[in-house]
Amino acid sequence: MNTNITPLTDFDALIQSPHFRWMPGMLDSQGFRLCSVSLHDGAWDAIGPGGTYQRYYYPTHPYLKYPDINDASTQGCLLAIARIAWGSDADIQVKTEESECCIDVSKRSKQLFRWVGHSLGEGLVSTILSAPDVVI
Repeated sequence: MNTNITPLTDFDALIQSPHFRWMPGMLDSQGFRLCSVSLHDGAWDAIGPGGTYQRYYYPTHPYLKYPDINDASTQGCLLAIARIAWGSDADIQVKTEESECCIDVSKRSKQLFRWVGHSLGEGLVSTILSAPDVVI
């Protein structure tokens, strides 16, 4: 079983992970919320701070770099990504109590991964980065 209690988030590793993808609803580190993702031309439509609409292209746009892992919508997307990364038969349990968070991943009652820390966002990133490259 892999256990991670390190509170540091490796955003570059997340972005480069084969599991990661930007999803509509995610908030980026500059305050832009993605409202659509176009796979055919790489365009991203976003609503920025103050309600401004912007279309830009990843990865050439310097601001769409990292997700805001403290945003609730982004956390929901990261949880969805983690579930896909670990496979449809994985059970991912997220428990939060006061200022502590625990994420457990198991398959067929065998625990494969545990993360304990203070930030749900950091735990979800760690869960994604710890997923196998090939679903087991």
